[in-house]
Amino acid sequence: MAKGSNEAFSRVLIDKALEESGWDLLDPQQICFELNSETGRADYLMRGLRGPLCVLEAKREDVDPYDAKEQGHGYATNLKAPFVILSNGREHWFWNYTRKDQDAYRIERLPSREDLERLRLKNLQPPRPLMSEIITPAYLKKFIPDFIVRRYQIAAMDIIARLFDEKHLRKFLLEMATGTGKTITLQTLAEGFSNLGVPVFMADVKGDLSGVSQAGTLGDKLAKVLAARGLAIPAFAAFPTTLWD
Repeated sequence: MAKGSNEAFSRVLIDKALEESGWDLLDPQQICFELNSETGRADYLMRGLRGPLCVLEAKREDVDPYDAKEQGHGYATNLKAPFVILSNGREHWFWNYTRKDQDAYRIERLPSREDLERLRLKNLQPPRPLMSEIITPAYLKKFIPDFIVRRYQIAAMDIIARLFDEKHLRKFLLEMATGTGKTITLQTLAEGFSNLGVPVFMADVKGDLSGVSQAGTLGDKLAKVLAARGLAIPAFAAFPTTLWD
């Protein structure tokens, strides 16, 4: 039998991927195999500390696992698991199906038990709409007292917020000339997302954007400007950041 036509071979790859993500395949409190439900038999049930977390539907290596989306959804609904993974061992799809604004999407590795537990908690407190984060010219004054967010920057961010919330778009291209504030626009967007509990991945070639990870400091020059203008010292803040190299 050809390797690609054998689901058992796919399960060998899936078992290895689960172990690499920290799952103990010998612990029935973590992984249950071939579990019956009202709609059929689920290949894997991934369990957390408070019960079922995810149904993993396995397919042959030569089958597109995305096509099993509704099959996996049926198993997950009956087993009261909030997440679905579709995999042929080489390609994995993840579906947070309780979020109506999300479809299944490709993932590079299988999530750990801790990953799924965190996501389940996040589902209980979904992020606020991006449009609820009001960007004004003074939005960054608590970080940069002399800086004013420009009108065209606010307009760009308002459009992104509206399309993000209403049309569920997740890809945007901002074209801005040198000196018009690309870095500040991206920092403001990232800080707005962070305030709403939405993680952001930013590719930062020169290190300009990484400043959001550090709280500002009061230098001598800034202290003199604040004193001369009778301004209060701002409350400097840092945003949770993971740096990948």
